[in-house]
Amino acid sequence: MWSDALRTGDWYANIPATTLAFIALALIVLRSRREERAHVLRVAAFFAMSIVAAFVAGISEAIDYPRIAVYAHEAAVVVAGIAIIVVAASVIFRVLLPKFKVMPPRILQDVIVALSLIIFGLARLGDKGIDPGSLFTTSALITAVVALSLQDTLGNILGGLALQLDRSVQVGDWVHIDSVEGQVVEIGWRQTSIETNNWETIVVPNSVLVKNRFLVLGRRVGEPIQQRRWIPFYVDAQHSPDLVIEAVQSSLRSMDLPNVSRSPAPQCFLLQLAESPARYAVSYWLTNLTQMNPTDSSIRVQAYLALKRSGIPIAVPGRNVFLTEDTSERRAMHKEKDLSQRMRALGRVELFSGFTEDELQTLAERLKPAPYIAGDFLVRQGAPGSRLYILAEGRADVWVENGETERAKVAELGPTDFFGEMALMTGEVRAASVIAKTNVLVYRLDKESFRDLLASRTDIAEQISTLLASRRAELEAVRENLDAEALAARAAATRRDIRQKIWHLFGLED
Repeated sequence: MWSDALRTGDWYANIPATTLAFIALALIVLRSRREERAHVLRVAAFFAMSIVAAFVAGISEAIDYPRIAVYAHEAAVVVAGIAIIVVAASVIFRVLLPKFKVMPPRILQDVIVALSLIIFGLARLGDKGIDPGSLFTTSALITAVVALSLQDTLGNILGGLALQLDRSVQVGDWVHIDSVEGQVVEIGWRQTSIETNNWETIVVPNSVLVKNRFLVLGRRVGEPIQQRRWIPFYVDAQHSPDLVIEAVQSSLRSMDLPNVSRSPAPQCFLLQLAESPARYAVSYWLTNLTQMNPTDSSIRVQAYLALKRSGIPIAVPGRNVFLTEDTSERRAMHKEKDLSQRMRALGRVELFSGFTEDELQTLAERLKPAPYIAGDFLVRQGAPGSRLYILAEGRADVWVENGETERAKVAELGPTDFFGEMALMTGEVRAASVIAKTNVLVYRLDKESFRDLLASRTDIAEQISTLLASRRAELEAVRENLDAEALAARAAATRRDIRQKIWHLFGLED
């Protein structure tokens, strides 16, 4: 009897062909998906067990132990079949289907592999003369008992299968479940793993996801992955909402902030005006959901600086009252210190060298401090301008753009430098962009603050036009390689042109 069993489906002659088939499939996977190396090696070790079992069967038959030979032979066939099914599934699901951009859910892949193994097992039973139907009949009661005892586990398994088949949530999605917010990194048979920005991994049973409502963040049909964020802030109700919104919104839209979408562009809204302080909020679209907190912080900083540059302070809602003795001596000391710093800054500007001490003090009182952080545009090339900037703290780079993509750095400014004098005096557009290299503090002087001083001192206007003309002519002489005579003629013509623009811009009379 045992000899007949061995002769039925003799596998010994098929060992070389089966081994070559397995090696070929394994090499296909290894060549296309090197990251599957560990998985293929494990399956290869399992397949090697079938060769060992076949060797044991051969020896047992040779020394006349047919019963052991039959069991070893069957073990070899089963192990080899399982190994080939698993590696063939890897070829199909990891190599072939991805080439056609078809990616079945992982659970579906596992189900197909499991069904293939069950069919293979039933085929082996049928080959040995065992009716699989009788097994199902006799084990019906046991199956019912097991199903009841594993009800929760089966619910999680079916839930995971449903989630992947209908793609209601996918690996890589950002979700909000109860108080948990994070990225889905794995959907397994029993649970879904979610990684948060706090480096925590939350494990949620699949049945919970199927039975309850959850939010998928940032996903919209036909649109890139991005999430709308709201950043609230408060401003005293005495300030015009139009000015607040314009200051914040224009600043945010003029900057290239990392992880902030330019379409839709950031917006600023007035949310509540029932009482002081008024409640506002910045709305922007986050493009990288792993950078929520850093990007929120950048938006807050930019809104704060934009308001400060506009002379609008941030308000703090609350009822606490802090009392500090504010004497006239204290106020005078602070004012004198600040005024002294501004006058030192004005003293470094050649444009104001002809001003008296009193005139410089008047001008210093009209300077407006404006803070910027590294990366901020202080001015943009081609933009209209009417302000002079005096760099008090930090460093900034001067860039000139040639076309849409070419940009060259032409200078670096420090605490003793100024720029924008041509825009202040003639109203010309900016000839270059100035970008903060570090956190900087500048003093700004606009046309309105300068007008009445020029009206009372037209001789100063003459000196300024001469100075600006000389600087422009020298720059053009370097570019065009002019000689001394041509330089003098160019300076005279430029002076007349600049003088006319100054007189027209400030409404001066000859």
